[in-house]
Amino acid sequence: GSAYFPLPAGKTERFSLALVYGNDISDLLKNRETVQKIYNSDYRFPQPPDKPTVRAVPGDGKVTLYWDRISEESVDPVTKEMDFEGYKIYKASDPDFEDAHVVTNINGVVTGYKPIAQYDKKNGITGIFEPSSDLYQQAEGFTFNLGSDTGLRHTYVDNDVENGRQYYYAVVAYDRGDVEQDIFPSENTKFISVQNDGSIITDVNTIVVRPTAPVAGYDVQNTDNILEHKEGPATGSIGYSIVDESELTDHTYRVIFMDTATDTVDNDGDWNYLTDDVGSGIIDPDSTKNNGVPDPGEPNIDWTDPDEFAPVTTCYSVLDLTGHEETVTIDTGYITLEKENIVGSSILISSENDPGNYLSLEDNFDFIQRSSKIRLKSSSMLSEGEYRLSYQYYPVYKSPNIKGSPYADETYDSDIFDGIQLSFNNNWSICKIDSLSYWSDSSRKLIWSFRVDKSSLPNGDVIEGKPYPSKYEIQFSDPDEVLYETPQSLIAYTNQGFPEILWPQPKKTNFRLYDVIDSVAVPFLYSGVTMNENGIYELEPNGLIESFVLRPDSVYQYSWVMYFSIAETAIDTPRFHSGDKLTIDVTRPFRNGDVYEFTTEKPTVAKFEARDELNDIQVVPNPYVVANTMEAPLPPSITSGRGERRIEFRKLPQDAKVHIFTSNGAHVRTINQSGNIHDGTLAWDLKTKENLDVSYGVYFYIVESNVGKKSGKLAVIK
Repeated sequence: GSAYFPLPAGKTERFSLALVYGNDISDLLKNRETVQKIYNSDYRFPQPPDKPTVRAVPGDGKVTLYWDRISEESVDPVTKEMDFEGYKIYKASDPDFEDAHVVTNINGVVTGYKPIAQYDKKNGITGIFEPSSDLYQQAEGFTFNLGSDTGLRHTYVDNDVENGRQYYYAVVAYDRGDVEQDIFPSENTKFISVQNDGSIITDVNTIVVRPTAPVAGYDVQNTDNILEHKEGPATGSIGYSIVDESELTDHTYRVIFMDTATDTVDNDGDWNYLTDDVGSGIIDPDSTKNNGVPDPGEPNIDWTDPDEFAPVTTCYSVLDLTGHEETVTIDTGYITLEKENIVGSSILISSENDPGNYLSLEDNFDFIQRSSKIRLKSSSMLSEGEYRLSYQYYPVYKSPNIKGSPYADETYDSDIFDGIQLSFNNNWSICKIDSLSYWSDSSRKLIWSFRVDKSSLPNGDVIEGKPYPSKYEIQFSDPDEVLYETPQSLIAYTNQGFPEILWPQPKKTNFRLYDVIDSVAVPFLYSGVTMNENGIYELEPNGLIESFVLRPDSVYQYSWVMYFSIAETAIDTPRFHSGDKLTIDVTRPFRNGDVYEFTTEKPTVAKFEARDELNDIQVVPNPYVVANTMEAPLPPSITSGRGERRIEFRKLPQDAKVHIFTSNGAHVRTINQSGNIHDGTLAWDLKTKENLDVSYGVYFYIVESNVGKKSGKLAVIK
């Protein structure tokens, strides 16, 4: 305790108080020691990652959870490390998660919680956390399961549920701890509080949900879940799955990409400010040398980096083409709009009193795009008031979360937006597509191979080929017609990163290598040694074509190598003429210029199907006997009474009314369906319209809706 200290008028003294509890005296003393350590550390101790924000989707016999990725970017304030390790999902039928509170220490004291699912970051940190001997003794044999390298997920579907029963879920993020510093792994709290009136307060990472069937005639729509490829050369495909049907928007979306060659990011980490930002000797088009950051045109960034020259997907964005509308009060102080990543050029703004007259954004408003803030300019003649805005925005912006991406740590699933999640089938590996590569005339074909290779220069330097994703054709003219002349000099970069001038022997050929995607002839060198009677080189067995893709800075990147040979069974060497062609198709990852679009549809109600499903209406439980598992217990501060009563009418039509009568025809109560098509359930609390408890007996009900009526009876047994 504290000794005597004076407290004169006007002076403030601060003190700390800890209320320590334990299952027994040993547990109490252990907890006291922990609290003392926290105080001695000035309340600065390692913390778990930031809490994810979780949402729940009630379904028919299932619950779907999904959450964001904010935990994965959090930094521990003490260790200064991004030590996020994974997620655990807890489930219970009570707000204190007692169903999951089953893990004991060596003394048999229940200490930990058992998750229903665990998603562990795939980084080799797995299994049981092994603390030091002292820490293990303090924990009394309790330790922490770090997971099994399952990889991260951001959705979970629980099929082990009963319709109508209330479930409590928590999605917690945990860190990996630190063996060397004797820091035990920690995870987020699971806060849920039931108030005196029965209302429930949850945290961002906890949620309460009651599974339910949708209304009768519920139609999901969205049967075609494949995106349309509008522009670009990619050979992959994109689909989408519905995670939350209640969030679908009827909007049209556009998916675009950035790639290694154009994203202005040093994706492979080889840019160096000491050598690449200054003194490179290369023309700097934007005058950004010596600014300490990589910029387009500098060495080892984008297309100037041989390892980033081929455009490979780095991130994607989703643009909401339909856009968003909102009405806000704008004055000379900044306000924040509802959406982020707004396309400034798409903003249309008008006064609420004159919605057809669009105002000049530039003349009248200050708009900060990066923070979505807007205000009236002090120089504007407009008055403060209500304004209507519409704009396009990116619900997903420059996200690396594409399955299989080498540029993100965890890419099993993509981002969830407006109730949907994209699935990318991307061709990360650039290689020949055998089924789409062929001779136009099989009778005059040569055996050929297509690969990237290394080539040694006369001075001993080496240039390394890089695969460039495109579609190629070797096109031919007649043997007496020159179609292409190989270059007599070109500049290529060696493996050491230095430009080297090559002086090959120029050769006139009756064939050329053509890039169909970029509509350009591809420079190449040819190893042929024999000219025909017209002084022209033809494609012949043992011929080698080495291609060089021209970069924007007029430097050539060594790329594909093609080698030709003749089959052993061939009698004559084939000769090629005008019209002959070899097509070589290559896998192409999503890149800048690829555009995909799709439109989602909100679920609807099919009236004919709803009418046919009237006979599927259920009353649960029927008969009602004393109580059932759907009913919540009394709130914590209420000590008398019997708690909630609940009978559910399920699979009702939209906007249905349920009229309840006694056996002699007296009206007891009418309850109304809310109009929410995702919830076809109405609950009756067994009270009359006068708010009195009903007595036991047989009751009749009539379901009235715009698709028909259904009647039935139910029994209440006390």
